[in-house]
Amino acid sequence: MEPFLAGLKEVAATSAQLTTWALAMLGGSIAVVIGSSHFSPRNRWARSFYFILAFAWFSLLISIRAGNELARSYLATLFTKGDAQQLAFDQINTHYETQLNYLLWGVIACSIWLAAYLIWWVIFRQEGKS
Repeated sequence: MEPFLAGLKEVAATSAQLTTWALAMLGGSIAVVIGSSHFSPRNRWARSFYFILAFAWFSLLISIRAGNELARSYLATLFTKGDAQQLAFDQINTHYETQLNYLLWGVIACSIWLAAYLIWWVIFRQEGKS
């Protein structure tokens, strides 16, 4: 039973780290949108690629929630035995998979937004205008 719980402890620690990364990405991308220290496109069509961030935020929030649920399931495994412990273990696997998948989608969405912004910055941005 000890190796089993030690493995779960590592999964919970990794999940906490993924949650920290998701929170950092969420906070950073929100700061970009509400901040004024960067150039942003003037026309509406070019600004529309900011909608990609909404998908990223949605994905990151689901990832954060799955990490929270994983932590709760991990605590349940520490205080239960038998079938209830097995159920909590199964939930941990599900929550970890969900957390990883949605974090990946959030990273992909942020990367697409960054690529679009970089293309706009290099090709379409006019000097001296924001």
